[in-house]
This record gives sequence, C-alpha cells and structure tokens, in this order.
Amino acid sequence: MGATHSHVCRAHSLFYEPTRFENKTENWNHDFVLEFTRLLRDVRTRHEFTFLMHRFQISLDGNKRTSTISIGGGLRRELGTAIARSESFKPRRVLLISNKRVFDLYGKDVISSLKRQRLQIFEWLMPEGERFKSFRVLEQAVMFLGNNGFERNDLVVALGGGVVGDLAGFSAAVYLRGIPFIQVPTTLLAQIDSSVGGQTGINLPVGMNMVGAFHQPPLVVIDPETLLTLPKRELVSGFC
Repeated sequence: MGATHSHVCRAHSLFYEPTRFENKTENWNHDFVLEFTRLLRDVRTRHEFTFLMHRFQISLDGNKRTSTISIGGGLRRELGTAIARSESFKPRRVLLISNKRVFDLYGKDVISSLKRQRLQIFEWLMPEGERFKSFRVLEQAVMFLGNNGFERNDLVVALGGGVVGDLAGFSAAVYLRGIPFIQVPTTLLAQIDSSVGGQTGINLPVGMNMVGAFHQPPLVVIDPETLLTLPKRELVSGFC
C-alpha cells in the first residue's frame, strides 16, 4: 500500500501550490506522492520549512478503519498533541522504540511532546542494523512491554527508519494480540514506503521479512526535517 520508488521518481518534476486538505480516498498514492515530493524539494534545496501541515486519511476495510498520514516540518514536536486528539486510542502508557543514533537526535523532542500530555513514557532502544530484526530482539521488546504492564489501550511509538518501524510494529502486533502503534519515520525510504501500509516483521536466516503481520498504524507522523541529518548517500539512494 505504500508509495513505491517508481512513483516518487516519476513525481520529482511535478510541482503545485501548497493547500491544506484531507484526502479520504483509497486512491491516495497520487496526491500523497505529489505533496511529499514537493516537501522533499524544500529539504534538498532551501532547508526551510515554511509549508503547511498536510494530512492524508486513507480508508481500510471498507471505511471500518482509517489511517491518518500527517506531513509537516517539526511535527515530531507535536506528537503528544496528535495522540491526545486521536479518536483511535487513549493510552496511559507509551513505549518509544528507537535506536541510539535516532534517539540522540530526536528523542528529546518526542518525549517532551508526550510529557505535555501527562502520559507515562517508557523508552526501549534496539541495536542498529537489519540483522537485529530477529526473534531474539522481538522477544526482548515484547518482554519489556509485559514487564512494564502495558495493556491493550496503551501505545507503541516507532521512532526511526524501516528496521525500527518493522520491529516495533511487529512487537505491537503480537503483544496481547495487538495494541496500537504509531510510526514516526526518520529516513526517506521509511517515509515514502515502509511506514505506510502496516507491513511489519522480522527476518529469518533464510530470508528477509519472512515472519510478520499486517498491523496498520492509525497515525503516521512524517517530519521532513529529520532528513537533514541523513548521510548524503542514504538520502540519494532513497530518491530513486
């Protein structure tokens, strides 16, 4: 369901004026890619974030469930407000799953926004790298949830790239047979693809992403400012 690399590459030459809108159609990819491409141009050229926040809402299962995708500079600092306004969940506890590199850059902003909503916040940092999408690390994450008394209405927040999102999402999918989670992707590939669509999972020795579940996040918060700290090679590889 996520936007593909080919969609993004074809959209690079397209521009249009920013507007505030809410898209509630299943064929959301076209508008999503056009707007996201415009925001990425801001990141690459001006390094300024004067655009409005844009929100896409996609329908799942015949409108029984929806997933909201919010895009805007600095939105990581407003995550707590987005959670408070959501009708999909009313958590008491929030587990922030990240890795040390990303947490050192953006963890403080996210935690500050959550504290303003008086949520009980827990942090769990996983090792960095694709090889840590494993049963062993999954068990550690799920045990952390259990040891800290997380319940079905509580929330997991994935702050990081595709590895963090896959592991955090799968942990939320299997713990108590499914608790809500939010994606806050910080890499280009995660922002245009893996954070949208609910694909979560871990690897096996015989192949990648061979164990997993579709567990759709009711909220995806995309902050293009996080792309400014990416290595140039990783950013360029994400564009095409």
